[in-house]
Formats: sequence, C-alpha cells, structure tokens
Amino acid sequence: MLLRFIEPSGVESTGAQNMLTTPAVELKVKGERFSCTATQVMDGELRRHILTLRDSQPRMDRVAFAIKPSP
Repeated sequence: MLLRFIEPSGVESTGAQNMLTTPAVELKVKGERFSCTATQVMDGELRRHILTLRDSQPRMDRVAFAIKPSP
C-alpha cells in the first residue's frame, strides 16, 4: 500500500505531510487509487489502542489518524 499526499495546489507527493493542515490523501492498493480524507483520532481509548498495535513499545507522543474514502 502506498500513501500519496495531495497538496492544496493539486501536486501529488509521497513524502511527509502535515495531515492536520492538508487532510487530502490518496491510497494506492494493488494498483488501484483511492482519494481519501485523514482526520485526527481524538478519542483517547481508540488512539491508545491504535498506537499499541503499531509498535512493540508504544510511542504515545504520536498522533493517530483515521483515513476514509472521500465523498
């Protein structure tokens, strides 16, 4: 899976992006592209669950995002 960022100017990027300020992302799965929107997970329990799944030693200082298809 490839996460591609769409800048406000419409330029695509695969580099790092601040999804808090530019939530438009594109996912590429098995060659198919999906336009999506990223939102920060604010629920403390869900955020903690997501971060403990990611690393063996959870880094609770990280921000978690939910990414879903754009309407």
